[in-house]
Amino acid sequence: MEIFIYGDDQYMLAPPDLTAEIERLQEELLIERERNLRVFADFRNYRRRVEHDVRMLIEVSQQGMMNPALNIINDLQNLCSTNNQLVINLI
Repeated sequence: MEIFIYGDDQYMLAPPDLTAEIERLQEELLIERERNLRVFADFRNYRRRVEHDVRMLIEVSQQGMMNPALNIINDLQNLCSTNNQLVINLI
């Protein structure tokens, strides 16, 4: 809607072609809806990537904690087998 001001008086005039204004607004609404859908999809993909990265970090950190324990167990097994060989050789 157009507003013209003449002195102290305001005169409101309807747009010359109201249907053109409605069509323009409908197109603008469609563009904004599509933009919002794209933003939502981008956010959803971002959230999935972050969740995947967090899962990977947890797995890697758990493996990092287990490797030293497994190394100790392997060393103990090697020590036991070496000691058993010594006992057998002594007999």
